[in-house]
Amino acid sequence: MARLGGRGHAVEAYWAALTHPACDAAIEETLASEIHMVAHDLFAERRAAARRIRGLEAEIGALRGESTGAQHRVAALRRETSGLRDEAVAARRDTAAARAECDRLRSGEAASATQAKLAAAADELNAARAEIEDLRRALRRAEREKARPLERAMHPGATPPEERPVPAEAPAAAAAPTAPANLGSARVLCVGGRKRLVPLYRDAVESARGEFAHHDGGIEDNITRLPTLLGSADAVICLAADCGHQAYYAVKRYCKRYGKPCALLGNSSVHSLAQGLKELAR
Repeated sequence: MARLGGRGHAVEAYWAALTHPACDAAIEETLASEIHMVAHDLFAERRAAARRIRGLEAEIGALRGESTGAQHRVAALRRETSGLRDEAVAARRDTAAARAECDRLRSGEAASATQAKLAAAADELNAARAEIEDLRRALRRAEREKARPLERAMHPGATPPEERPVPAEAPAAAAAPTAPANLGSARVLCVGGRKRLVPLYRDAVESARGEFAHHDGGIEDNITRLPTLLGSADAVICLAADCGHQAYYAVKRYCKRYGKPCALLGNSSVHSLAQGLKELAR
């Protein structure tokens, strides 16, 4: 059969041999067997070609999906680049203004005016501190007045707190206790800090009713994880004393750009973290 014309012309060769005058029953049976095998081979090749086509179509679909994703990522990078350019332009303007201000301050007249402003600011600061202290004392008195009826109702024969003698050697005991921070289930990301203090950082955040997340500021953690953590956080505390420069400036830029509450602390102690949590809670 193959000699009569090859696989591409098997049907024509089959009919030519079948209609030949010398074709008898034995030859006809041989021809039928051969054409049957040729048909099997052709169908097998067709099924294999169909499978290859389906595989190529799936691969083309996957490549199209990857191409679309790449286009979205490129667009996002272009937007990010545009934002960074705007920030760079603003930074250049701020730098130029700061240099101009430095040049102005170098002159004697500007220095005298600056000293006068600093003295006035110091006077205002002292006055504000005195006013804050007066307000704190008034607040403590108001809290005691508010708690007095309840305490009398619970302990009819007890001496009111303001009438109890306070030892002279322990004046701090008379001060009202500071209320703990209440973060209201906010997710707080702590960036930097000391590794051995991380469990204590977690305890401080959770005791303030917050959810704790941590990034070591690029010391061991990959810095590329930081943007994702920043995006999922409700507030950020940066312990700058034990934090990489890249992470510190990334936190500062991100929180300024998106208006996210942020506390930049120069100390990595647990007490400093607690003060930062109070700032965030306010």
